[in-house]
Amino acid sequence: MNDRAESLLNEANPRATYELLAEWEAFANLPDACTGSTLTLQERRAVLVQRLTAMGGQSVSYFQSMVKRLGYTVEITEYRPFVCGVSQCGMQALPAQDAFCLAGTPGGSTGYLFPLRRVTGGNRSPLEDQPRRRP
Repeated sequence: MNDRAESLLNEANPRATYELLAEWEAFANLPDACTGSTLTLQERRAVLVQRLTAMGGQSVSYFQSMVKRLGYTVEITEYRPFVCGVSQCGMQALPAQDAFCLAGTPGGSTGYLFPLRRVTGGNRSPLEDQPRRRP
């Protein structure tokens, strides 16, 4: 009886679960397209713990570290809107819907681009985030 009680305590910890791993994975929406379904027990636990404890972010370094954890490398380009008085001549002027987008080129690839995340500011204008300059 005591062994079974100890086993139940282990099942409450996603780092040690065995019998309830499938239930923990269902709770975390795993497996998904990124992780696949041919992982070992240890890999499944590691992906589960990462999914449950990840803090997230929208920076280039966050996306690069996320891709690195999956075993890949990526070069990320961050696009920003052209702002008079802040941007420089020669910078690309983007359509409003493409401002604040990231594009990634996988390592070893020959230019396949894919969108990582579109960041929008709700009702706020992108210019509100720019430092104000005195005339």
